[in-house]
Amino acid sequence: MAIDFPNSPTTGDTYTAGGRTWQWDGTVWAAYGNYPDPTVLKIDTGANRVGINNTSPTTALDVTGDLTVSGNISGGSITGAGMTVSSTAPSSPSEGEMWYNEVSGRTFVYYDDGSSQQWVEFGVPPNGSKIALASYADSAARTSAIPSPTEADLSYLQDTNSVEVYDGSAWASIGGLVHISRTTIGTAVSSVTVSGAFSADYDNYQVIVSGGVSSVITGLSMYLDGLTSGYQYAYQFEFWNGTPVSKGASTSDTKWSTCGEGTPTSLKVNMTLMSPFLSKEKTMTFAHAGTNVVTRGGGLNADTTSRTGFVVFPNSGTLTGGTIDVYGYAKA
Repeated sequence: MAIDFPNSPTTGDTYTAGGRTWQWDGTVWAAYGNYPDPTVLKIDTGANRVGINNTSPTTALDVTGDLTVSGNISGGSITGAGMTVSSTAPSSPSEGEMWYNEVSGRTFVYYDDGSSQQWVEFGVPPNGSKIALASYADSAARTSAIPSPTEADLSYLQDTNSVEVYDGSAWASIGGLVHISRTTIGTAVSSVTVSGAFSADYDNYQVIVSGGVSSVITGLSMYLDGLTSGYQYAYQFEFWNGTPVSKGASTSDTKWSTCGEGTPTSLKVNMTLMSPFLSKEKTMTFAHAGTNVVTRGGGLNADTTSRTGFVVFPNSGTLTGGTIDVYGYAKA
């Protein structure tokens, strides 16, 4: 008896006769022979799609159920078994869907608590456990990776060598000194200007001048940007046995004089500077050691204008090489 295929079939219809199955693909009856039933393996030749346990595939390979893969899968965003791997969160997620952020290395699950829906990070170790701190080149890279941080998130910024915590509204440094800037001293220069070192981020600072040399043995002095009057200070040199060598002081000068030392072998400034950016008086203390003597002192300027930088210069001669590093005392 001849095979009698159905008239006017609809795409996806199947017909079985003599132990074989065919499926209408819209143009022809495609034979499956000994292959699985079309409800198990659907080949859509018109759209170049394959469905497994899915008779209406919407992608090149559309699988319903578990899938085991031996080998590598490459591509952009990979979605399957409820997990999305991408740099941005999936749109229109369903509860239980998981997302691995390929930039930050963090994994989240989409959770409905009954009153709201949100992405929640999981796999976070319990309190007291060691964690791998996410590291970013700078704050811009961090914002790209974590556009919506949550309170208590931690990060390490490579450009400032600092650890910061998200306090619920902004990123804040965690205690200690935070490196702000480094200025390289040129060759045979008579002064070095450091700009943009002070801001509302910190109240107090540490200024370190090291490396490099001066053309002669001399003191190193400083004044704040745009402020060349009203400096008061006092300092004293002592031998290592405590015997005073010399001292200096002023109640009104154009700079804080001799708060560091320059020699043909080194440059030395180690200064704590308080409130340069605040609208209040500025104070500083310093100390450094040389081959035969130790020097310490301090100073004040009653100026209440906000200052953002400073100038370092030798009392005589010139400076060559070395760096000026500025650190901020975190407010945490």
